[in-house]
Amino acid sequence: MVGLISYGAYIPRWRMDLGLVGARGERSITGPDEDSVTMAVSAVLQCLKGVDRSKVDGLFFASTSSPYTEKQMSSLIAKAADLREDIMTADFGSSTKGATTALRLASDAVKAGSAKQIIVVASDCRMGEPGSEHERNGGAGAGAVLIGADDVAVSIESSLSVANEIFDIWQRKKDTYLNSWESRFDLTFGYTKSMGEAIGALMKREGIAAKDVNKGVFYCPDARTTIGMAQGLGFDPMKQIQDGYMGTIGNTGAASPLLLLAATLDEAKAGDNILLAGYGNGSDVIRMKVNKPIEAKGRVSVKGQIQSKLNIPDYFTYLKWNRLVDLKDAKMPYVLTYASAPPTYRERERLYAFHGTKCKKCGAIEFPPQRVCAKCRAKDEFESVTLSDKQGKVFTCMQDPLTSQMEGLINLDGGGRVYCNMSDCTMKTVQIDTIVEMSFRKIVLVPWDTMISYTWKAVPLRANG
Repeated sequence: MVGLISYGAYIPRWRMDLGLVGARGERSITGPDEDSVTMAVSAVLQCLKGVDRSKVDGLFFASTSSPYTEKQMSSLIAKAADLREDIMTADFGSSTKGATTALRLASDAVKAGSAKQIIVVASDCRMGEPGSEHERNGGAGAGAVLIGADDVAVSIESSLSVANEIFDIWQRKKDTYLNSWESRFDLTFGYTKSMGEAIGALMKREGIAAKDVNKGVFYCPDARTTIGMAQGLGFDPMKQIQDGYMGTIGNTGAASPLLLLAATLDEAKAGDNILLAGYGNGSDVIRMKVNKPIEAKGRVSVKGQIQSKLNIPDYFTYLKWNRLVDLKDAKMPYVLTYASAPPTYRERERLYAFHGTKCKKCGAIEFPPQRVCAKCRAKDEFESVTLSDKQGKVFTCMQDPLTSQMEGLINLDGGGRVYCNMSDCTMKTVQIDTIVEMSFRKIVLVPWDTMISYTWKAVPLRANG
């Protein structure tokens, strides 16, 4: 039996009140040091809580907003998650149904015996032109699932796909924003047609009726269209369809199916039947059955992340963070820093996997890795330890008056002290002994640099809802 062993989700803390653009509700947006890769890493780490990561044989990454046109991001995500190097990695781009396609292929790989466990993670930052419907409906987030054949909590029963060649939403390499045709055409002959055909065909083939489905988890371009499509298939939208969170998160693109699936699994009961459907020039539908609820094991629920939020003060902040306006760069030499490939490769275990050292003599943990123990002075008597999953407390912190960058000295649980940047906070929201966790983030360097640098920062711990 092949299916889901664990799952995770990530929603950025930051929200934009849609009243700033003449609409109702709010949407999630990435912080200035976040992108589809950093969100994917956060979702994967949520998924790996309580899981032996050494058993993972592959990682598939789906996104329409990957920061590079040519460079595999799944390998970077795997390194940041501290997975083995002898694994299979693959990127699925160009389509918002990349997550469900990757999920089908991961399931087939496990079923065929070529891998025991594969993580499928999807992450997206939807970027619409200012004032457009895509800007109002868009969102940012990530979802991840661990597929395997042992100790399966949610079994994958069957699946079906359809293809549909249509120009509804597209984005060229040189485009900053999403392009689309007239919305009635897009939604009628794209989304509604493909989703209706795929879901209806699978239900007919499997001999199931709408009443047999406990929850439909459907890619959601907007609430009205999804409700109309579901009603056409005989579903009760109020009871059987997973909320798309269009008034709180927005359409998260490729991440939408897995993020909404995480919300469903947060409340699922044994025996529930789930239909998962993704859309993008066609549709994938996957039928699942919950054998047992998946234990939280410290994972933050989707509702908890929705409630844990910070609102940006104005629309200009959104434009600035996404570099949609030209700004003069600070005339400070140390800001003009470039990434360098050789030292980044040499230090990848420290920079990406966030490895420190633990003294074999006295047990002291140090970061950055050292050759001589600062406590007992033993030389070259260390073992490597992963620090990315550690929580800690703020020992002291400060905010640079010129760059506004927060920095802190963090005492990690279990030992070790780390000096690092902090994010999603200010001096008004952080104090001594504030509990923090580590988060994979971008280092904001000069905007014209072609390399994107990443590091680990401390962020306030999110409470569960």
